[in-house]
Amino acid sequence: ERAGLAVVPYGRNGIDTDAMLAFGRERLAAYKLPSEIVFHAEPFARNAVGKIDKAALRREYGTHAA
Repeated sequence: ERAGLAVVPYGRNGIDTDAMLAFGRERLAAYKLPSEIVFHAEPFARNAVGKIDKAALRREYGTHAA
């Protein structure tokens, strides 16, 4: 398995992927850093309880995983 990161940008600020990875390098072990970052234009799907539907995310971005 590889770690991935799906991001929904908030506001109009641009997102710098290099800055995101640098932030992670300061706080995470190397094996926990995402190998891929994907951006999602709309809010993530939610389940009946209101939590992010992780199964839907895996189905949507599963093609990105190796």
